[in-house]
Amino acid sequence: QQPIMIHITNNRSICDSLRGVLGAMLLLLSLTGCEKDTEPSNFAPALTTGTATDIYRVGATLSGSINRSEATVVQEYGILLSELKSMAEYNELKATDGNNSFSLQVQNLQPGKTYYYCAYAYSGYSHARGEVKEFTTTESNAPVFGEPTATSVGEESANLSCRILDEGGSELSLSGFCYKERSAGGEPTVNDHVVNVAPSGGALTAALSGLNPDTEYNIRAYAVNGSGIGYSKTLTLTTKASTKRLATVGATTVNNITTGTATVEAAITDEGGCALLSKGFCWSSESATPTVSNTKLEVTTEGLTLTAELTGLQQQTTYYVRAYAENEKGIAYGEVQQFTTQKEIVLPTLSAVTVGEVTPGGFTVSASVTDAGGGTVSERGFCYVVGQGTPTIADNKLTATGEDSAFQATATGLSPQTVYIIRAYATNEKGTAYSDPMVVTTKKADPEEGDAVYPEKSLSPTLL
Repeated sequence: QQPIMIHITNNRSICDSLRGVLGAMLLLLSLTGCEKDTEPSNFAPALTTGTATDIYRVGATLSGSINRSEATVVQEYGILLSELKSMAEYNELKATDGNNSFSLQVQNLQPGKTYYYCAYAYSGYSHARGEVKEFTTTESNAPVFGEPTATSVGEESANLSCRILDEGGSELSLSGFCYKERSAGGEPTVNDHVVNVAPSGGALTAALSGLNPDTEYNIRAYAVNGSGIGYSKTLTLTTKASTKRLATVGATTVNNITTGTATVEAAITDEGGCALLSKGFCWSSESATPTVSNTKLEVTTEGLTLTAELTGLQQQTTYYVRAYAENEKGIAYGEVQQFTTQKEIVLPTLSAVTVGEVTPGGFTVSASVTDAGGGTVSERGFCYVVGQGTPTIADNKLTATGEDSAFQATATGLSPQTVYIIRAYATNEKGTAYSDPMVVTTKKADPEEGDAVYPEKSLSPTLL
């Protein structure tokens, strides 16, 4: 039964308790002192006086029960409390819960004093009483509390309140609330979670925070005085289910892949009902499911669109990358994207130029690409200048033929007995590379006996 809290404010003698509705005739029939009132034939409830419990300096809990037949008329019932064993004078404490078994909290008593009590019932005409019992309040005791209550219960918080019925006769050295999850079992004590608060207005109030959502907690008020630790009854509450969740992260796209860098982009589609703590990308060349424990790059710009450049990558290596977003509920990851960095490309390498047939108006040359430099050769051929200098593709060019790495070309329409400087060239993604220069001198238009042999295959470097 839930105790009914009643202050002792209704003092009256047994004579006052007799109702005036019967007039002088009923007054003459009434008994005084501890004698039982005359009962009409339809009023015969069986009353039992219970044991006094929760006794402290200024209060106690008194109980009783009533057993009534169908013909029994009961207008009120409860406990009579007196300082006299004779019960000649008493306080009438009415039960209001309507149950046959009842308990009442008595307060404002005197420390170290003996009190007498019994169960009673009133039909409207007369009283019936149970056995008279006694109890003695304590001289001092640990603090005593009323029922704790909770308001504003949220996902992770609750406001608590509990009235102090008795500080126990000595100053409180510490007070507050203790609590733990109900699943842990047992009553909470000061060895569990504690929030300390000082009394105010005869009560303790506190705001709990940091609770787990959708969780049952057992909570008690407590206070410490010279007699020990006093606890309230246990309050059980359930925090609300959380609306917070992990964020939702979209797939990552990868662009602008080079030998050592890549551009990545992703979007956070749902923050999860709470603020983001961090966001960015994580990647690995070893794990197909990278996490923030691998290499990561935090994106600090505002907004839910994430863009970053990954740097320090190894050439021609496969990587796994995905975006992440962290909030109060944890870290969420997007879909993993795989990409491979490019191989490093250098300039091609060419062989020396080989000169074939030389005529007064031209010559034939050949060369080969000995190494494409890791890229694709998009153009190859020869370039030349007349006289001195170092030819480039901005000068005269000869179209090359040949399907493999070797290629040839023929120069025509040249001037007889003229010096030409020629180089082979090849172009890939990195740029254009050249062979060493070769000097070719065309023949005379009408050679005579004793002329020099053509071409001159070597020439002093000072001529180049």
